[in-house]
Amino acid sequence: MGLPPDKARTAVLRSKLCHRCDAAPPAAKVRYEELHLRLCQPCIDYVRKDEAYIQMVTRKVRQALVDVGATAPDKPAPSGTAPRASKRACERCGKHTAHAKAKFDDVGKSQRVCRHCLAKHPQFQSTLRAAESDLRSGERRAAADARATLAELLQMNPGHSAVLYALACAECSLGNVDACLSHLADAQRHGHDDAAALRVDPLLAAARQRPEFATLVAKYDAAAD
Repeated sequence: MGLPPDKARTAVLRSKLCHRCDAAPPAAKVRYEELHLRLCQPCIDYVRKDEAYIQMVTRKVRQALVDVGATAPDKPAPSGTAPRASKRACERCGKHTAHAKAKFDDVGKSQRVCRHCLAKHPQFQSTLRAAESDLRSGERRAAADARATLAELLQMNPGHSAVLYALACAECSLGNVDACLSHLADAQRHGHDDAAALRVDPLLAAARQRPEFATLVAKYDAAAD
């Protein structure tokens, strides 16, 4: 005779220990860092607090960069005509197509700028440096904070090779090796060429154990030749 449904569920949950602390029986399955894990109640409480903290960091980054990378929407096309892609030149360098709006202190007003000029914005650069510093502090929470910040920067300036590389390091340090390898491949496609860093960066130690990593390094080497 089988167990009642509620007792059967309890038996299944208790068949394995909590995936986070590996000490107590799990109480439920929850989503944490893009995974569904069976966690005990104390870990569930911690995870919810941790996710709330990361969301708070993300809001702070958005507020700090309020003048950097605001989307520059195109004017709607007249009725009955096909919309045309915007080809406005960057109002700062005049060399590339405008990508977003940003305010620089030497001008004092928002300008339509290209991705290259956006990457040179002092606030963008200082935020990237701060995230890289947090990432290399060795603390898991700091790495999670850095990942949230870097994700915001990448959304603001897609294809930024330094942001992609740092985001790859963040993902690897948090145990997300597949995401790490994906970001490294994107970084290489967008101009990141420091193959030496891939070979020695301690944050990429877990990724170096994967067979795909050698193929990726070979692509870096080939691009450098």
